[in-house]
Amino acid sequence: KIRDEAFMSLAQDAVAFAVENPEYGETAYQIVMQMRGYSNAVGDAALDLLGEEFEKTKNPALIQPIKKTLGRRRFARLPGGELKLEGLLLENGKFEKKFDWKDYQGKVILVEFWATWCGPCRREIPILKEFYAKYKDAGFELVGYSIDQDVAKLKSFVVENEIPWPMISQTESVAAGFEHLHDYYAINGVPELILIGRDGKVVMTDARGPKLAAALAELFPEIEPLELAPNAFSTERVSAPSADEEPRR
Repeated sequence: KIRDEAFMSLAQDAVAFAVENPEYGETAYQIVMQMRGYSNAVGDAALDLLGEEFEKTKNPALIQPIKKTLGRRRFARLPGGELKLEGLLLENGKFEKKFDWKDYQGKVILVEFWATWCGPCRREIPILKEFYAKYKDAGFELVGYSIDQDVAKLKSFVVENEIPWPMISQTESVAAGFEHLHDYYAINGVPELILIGRDGKVVMTDARGPKLAAALAELFPEIEPLELAPNAFSTERVSAPSADEEPRR
């Protein structure tokens, strides 16, 4: 408890300093995010404080830290809640079909935020294909949400790698008026996988590797679990750029 109070005191000081000195808004945000590594509860409380105090100022210099703070608050609260997923799906070589949650009612859904330029994402595809093949007929679906800016490259990649699950393009979706979901949830690295239960509620974020295997085995107890070697899984991520940044490879 003493340590929690010390962390919150540090958060209060960092936020107060950033409010008076907006050029340190990003620094305050990073301090709070580090606290989430120590404790989700303390980190979430600090995120609340940061978001509330930054919004009160209405200072244009704090717009980007405010967006990131609100996004991380949304992301932190996903487990047990509903994921906002919208956009245009690839069909017959074009991104024109609107994603509709009604098409997935009663299914277990894994949503992957990813990009073709992301090495860990590419390396994870064979494992995801195994999960997809194993559980699809039992009511499992996987939906890709690509943050690629190069849509032509995305289309070619999907075809060349024979990716069998539905694919949303953030670039095409934003151009059509849908939410920029990477920024909406302030996703700071890809791949990011979010597992959703049959009731439409998020089961977990960071649903990768052994965590995903264990969750699917529990959700589909009637199916023999998929057995993969421990070294088949990766925890590596690549920094995901915001709407105004270029991707890092």
